[in-house]
Amino acid sequence: MAINRSHIPAMLRAAMASGTCLDPRQPGDTSLWELDALDLVAAILEASPTPSHPRRLCLRGARITGEVDLSGAAVTVACDFESCTFENSIQISQASLPSLTIRDGAVLRSLDANQSHILGDLVLSGKVEAAAPIRLAGAKVDGSIVVDDAKLHGDDLVALDCNRISVGENFVLGSGTWLGAALLLNNASVKGNLSCGAKVLCPTDRSIDANLMHVDGNVTFELGYACTGTVRLAGATIGGRLHFVGGAVSKGTQRDYAIDAENISVAQNVDLDAEMTIDGPAHFAFAKLGAQLCLSGVKLRACGDTALNGQGAEVKGDVVVSDESDIQGLVDFTGAVIDGDLACDHAAFHNPAEHAIVADRAEIGGSMFLQDAQIWGWVGLMGSHIKGDLDCTGAKIHNAGGDAIVARRTQVDKDVLFRTGFAAEGTVDLVRISIAGSLRCEDSTFDAPGLAAIDLRGAHIVGIFNLLPTSSPQGEVDLRDAQCAVLRDVEQTWPATFLLDGFTYGSLDPEMDVPERRRWLQRNRGGYSARAYEQLISVLHSNGSEEKARRVALEGQNQRAKQVPWFVRPLYWVWGATVGYGYSLRRLFPWLVGLLIFGTVFFFVMYPSAFTASSTHVPAFNSFVYTLDILIPVFKLGESDAWLASGATLYVGWTLSVIGWALAAAIVAGLSQIVRRS
Repeated sequence: MAINRSHIPAMLRAAMASGTCLDPRQPGDTSLWELDALDLVAAILEASPTPSHPRRLCLRGARITGEVDLSGAAVTVACDFESCTFENSIQISQASLPSLTIRDGAVLRSLDANQSHILGDLVLSGKVEAAAPIRLAGAKVDGSIVVDDAKLHGDDLVALDCNRISVGENFVLGSGTWLGAALLLNNASVKGNLSCGAKVLCPTDRSIDANLMHVDGNVTFELGYACTGTVRLAGATIGGRLHFVGGAVSKGTQRDYAIDAENISVAQNVDLDAEMTIDGPAHFAFAKLGAQLCLSGVKLRACGDTALNGQGAEVKGDVVVSDESDIQGLVDFTGAVIDGDLACDHAAFHNPAEHAIVADRAEIGGSMFLQDAQIWGWVGLMGSHIKGDLDCTGAKIHNAGGDAIVARRTQVDKDVLFRTGFAAEGTVDLVRISIAGSLRCEDSTFDAPGLAAIDLRGAHIVGIFNLLPTSSPQGEVDLRDAQCAVLRDVEQTWPATFLLDGFTYGSLDPEMDVPERRRWLQRNRGGYSARAYEQLISVLHSNGSEEKARRVALEGQNQRAKQVPWFVRPLYWVWGATVGYGYSLRRLFPWLVGLLIFGTVFFFVMYPSAFTASSTHVPAFNSFVYTLDILIPVFKLGESDAWLASGATLYVGWTLSVIGWALAAAIVAGLSQIVRRS
């Protein structure tokens, strides 16, 4: 629609005076009316507001030819363009103006507002479309920026450039908005909230680049958003909450991460939920979070990479990866400081044959939860400090032939729980762990054939060690140099092999009969262990089970006799047969009585043919006294000196004398054993 150009200035002045929208078309006419950019710029620059009537220019349905150039101008008119088409660019760089609204199907080539100052709002809404980038770098907007239901094509690099921008209120990218290239917010400052419901497409690089951005309020990615290309929030400071509601983020093909939030600082929660999908790693290394980090129902795909990187993060609340979240790749909180819980429960973690979850050297102020988690790979907690429980109730860990859990030198201030359906394919490595509560292996399975199913070397358990799995562990249970207050177990769930050397415990529940405990000790790999037997004997003594302790001691010495060199073994047999290795001195008396009877009868029969008096004045021969004299070497009754044996009788006498000395040595050894035990 053509309008006499000479009428344009008057029409513009009238529109500004009345505050109504200028639309000279007839009702029902949908064609655009033509307005020269020079006339528009002249009218805007000539206008001067009054204190009682601030100026506003509203145009509807105009085709504006030429470039609208207000660069560096001090514009006093609020500009509102409705359903207008700009054939060339809008230039307001370094200008100031009350507000700028472009809406309702407006089409523009580009908007250059770098370093401008907008005293009110900047609005692009309602099917607005821009072919080239919108540039607001270094601008100051005292009100809000609203880009809603707009289509910004941009160029190959950027669609909306807001680097170093300062926004006095809110920054909104509403639903229905589409950006064909990146949104730049590096070093931007937003005093209110920042929300994004847009679809941003930059598949090779960053879709949103907000390095060192500062937002005083919340940053929210609203339901329906999608970012194809890395969302970069590295070093950003957010005074409220960071919330991703559903939606999808995928990393740029030339970038390492889907979400790059290294060194981010968030005063409140960081929440990723509502079935959000992330294709590529989420990087929160060295983040500082004032409340919780929560992934709820998230699908995170970074196979063979670190899916969730929280290395060195400081989290004042909980870290939660739960509610059916599915993580493909490593979850890494190495060196993190978490004031609350680290909860990885009711979720699936896939990183086969590698770390699936690692929190080595982490400080966890609450508990570590793996309840009902499904894990392909292994869990690392080396050198960590967990002030609550390590609760693996119902977890399933699949890493056959390797480690299931590695918690070496970990300190747990409460209980460690492997119970109620817990299943480990691979070694549960708890070497030198310190547990202030109890270790409860109940209604669980441990499967590591050819390996250690449970490795507790050097572990310190202040409370109870419950070894009550559903079935016998497949693999060794290594208890060397471990300590616990109470060992609670049953024979039906013992593994085929223990390593018990140096294992100490205060009591047994149940104590069991000697044959059962003997079978327990006999499962020690490497055979007899003096320390293992002595520990059991000591516990039985302290519990008042003296007879059980004696029987275990006898069995221990029997086993020891099998280990000594062959040339010493006969002495052990004599020691055991005569005084029960010092644990049964009464065994000696049948031997003494039998030898005395044998000697008395034998020498009585052999007298006088085999005996010769040593002098003319000797006492009458007494076979009983003669036998006693040679059998008990510590006493000399003179009978063996008075009567000298010959022939076979002499050899029998020597034999009884040797046996006597052996019995005497056995008695001395037995008495020393008694003294040592006392």
